[in-house]
Order: sequence, then structure tokens, then C-alpha cells
Amino acid sequence: GLYNIELNLNQDGTCLLIKLFDLTKIACYGEWGAKDNSIEIKCNRNPELDDTTKALQGGCYIDDTLQVKVVNKNKLKIGNTILKRKSKI
Repeated sequence: GLYNIELNLNQDGTCLLIKLFDLTKIACYGEWGAKDNSIEIKCNRNPELDDTTKALQGGCYIDDTLQVKVVNKNKLKIGNTILKRKSKI
């Protein structure tokens, strides 16, 4: 299936991580911090999800700490997925 990850890191230390897989959308609102050669994302700001939303997401919402490896200034890596920087509009 089609798999897409979007990560927005804001200057105020908040972030938005969106994973799209086919018709499933998983979002994480959290906070991020740089550490060594990685970025740590804490998904601790998710609003309480209602049962319908959980059912639609198949229980795949994110409430965890993720390590994002910094490959270079234009590339990040989450697991085996490489994220490329998009220029701001």
C-alpha cells in the first residue's frame, strides 16, 4: 500500500507527525528536542480520542517517544523510512 510520513518541527518545540497508510491516518501532536545526532519526539499531547476515531485508526494512534535519526540537514530517518526536507512555502 501507499505509505507516507510527514513531520513538522516548529520553532516553539512542538511538532506534528502524520503517518498515512492507504486510508489510515495516524497523527501525533507532541514536543521535540535535539539530542546528539537525533531528534526525540514525545507524543504526549494527543487529545483523548473517542471510540469512533480509535476504530477508524485500527488502534494505531501514537502515544510514545520516537527517535528520529538526523542523516544530514535535509534528511531524517524514522525506522527504515527516510524523510526529505520540504522547503517552506
